Amino acid sequence: MSYRFIPSVETVRFMNKPVRTEDVEEFIRIHPQLKNVSIEEGLIGHISPISSLYEMERVVLCYFPHSFLHFLQHFKGKIAVFFNEAEEHCYTFLEKWFRGEYSDNLRHVMIQLPLFDHFNDDVYTRFGGKPWNTKTMPKWYPHNEKTYCYEFWTRSFLSCENTFYKKRESDGRIAMLKVTGRRLILLSMG
Repeated sequence: MSYRFIPSVETVRFMNKPVRTEDVEEFIRIHPQLKNVSIEEGLIGHISPISSLYEMERVVLCYFPHSFLHFLQHFKGKIAVFFNEAEEHCYTFLEKWFRGEYSDNLRHVMIQLPLFDHFNDDVYTRFGGKPWNTKTMPKWYPHNEKTYCYEFWTRSFLSCENTFYKKRESDGRIAMLKVTGRRLILLSMG
């Protein structure tokens, strides 16, 4: 694919057909001010450990051919969204996050299971989370308008209703954990 330089582009969405890893990296190289990448119909090819995709502030990957766990090991951004992932991979992600195995920059992660799959009811108890008390704690997750405008941060996801939290032992960082049907959301504070 050939791309023209588009001045001041911060966000790109690759839609309608799968895109090659090389094409995404070329687009990022041409647009150094790029912060947000959304790949909606799949990514073709291997992502090397030094890929510029790991440097983006926000990445959305739909139909990722590999486990998102590998991607997160190298990701240095703040927000990651993955679609069509296996439930067991989500539990592995949570275990690793609570052990402190991911970048300190990582603040927001949303993972959605495939259509017709749903998370088990034991997600909160499995990780020893405590219920979020909206009487003594904030009722809404702190966010700015730029975060709110992302399509997956609907108002119900920003609400702290039916949310649990857990403190990470390694650094005391608190994670809000919310499960809504087939979506798991981890919001890190601190």
